[in-house]
Amino acid sequence: MVCPGGILYAARRGETLADIAGRFRVRVVDLVRANPSIDSDYQPDTGEVLCIPDVADELCPVGDLYTVRRTDSMFSIARQHGISLSDLIAANPWIPDPDVIYPGEQLCIPINKHPEKPVSCPRGILYAARRGETLTSIARKFSVTVRELIRANPGIDPDRLDIGQVICIPGVADRLCPDRNLYTVRPTDSMWAIAQRHSITLSRLIAANPWIPDPELIYPGEQLCIPVRVKPPVPPRCPGGILYAVRRGETLTSIGRKFSVTVRELIRANPDIDPDRLDIGQILCI
Repeated sequence: MVCPGGILYAARRGETLADIAGRFRVRVVDLVRANPSIDSDYQPDTGEVLCIPDVADELCPVGDLYTVRRTDSMFSIARQHGISLSDLIAANPWIPDPDVIYPGEQLCIPINKHPEKPVSCPRGILYAARRGETLTSIARKFSVTVRELIRANPGIDPDRLDIGQVICIPGVADRLCPDRNLYTVRPTDSMWAIAQRHSITLSRLIAANPWIPDPELIYPGEQLCIPVRVKPPVPPRCPGGILYAVRRGETLTSIGRKFSVTVRELIRANPDIDPDRLDIGQILCI
């Protein structure tokens, strides 16, 4: 739908043209003119997208308009654009319930007030503040002082952290990620995608980043420690047997069943194996 100078808005349950006109402070006649297929007595369906004319400059003066897609949520849109959920909600006060948005309507994406990452973070790690976290709780999490955090983030407001705001945790990289193999999260990343990209298991990536409270929630600009991939040793000898590479989700039990051998026989043929943990690609003697 074309809506020059306006914003696309999806009618909520029970809303009339008069309700929508009042919400955006426009006249019903202006709505009818901008949406030629309706008249002044029209009752929009829930989720029906209408053009609200000539309000874009007023409602989104310094941001960009984003058209909602079918799988979007406010949270995913905020994450995709590297802003906090609270900033996105505040920039779209005409959305009555942030948990309910409709495909085809538009949201104002405010300019990110916080840089994706501080100018520098020598020997530190970049971390995104989670809901409810304070400088004190973050300092406690990383075993640093609040003073050190303030010194490493000179523009920070000590009394207010936005969700997803990236701050420098100074001097912890050698302790938390000894190999210094740090990866900066991009807007479309997930823990699973990052693990795949670096050819490691998701469980190893999660274990290497214990300061991330929820592996399903990571923010653009923060950093993850990528553990060095250690190739499992190939058994030096496998007399009368074959070498087999472990597939995703396999266990000693399932492999034993596949080759009609017992778990005890597998352990005996692979004395260095950890029976409770198999890596994808690990070579076993069958």
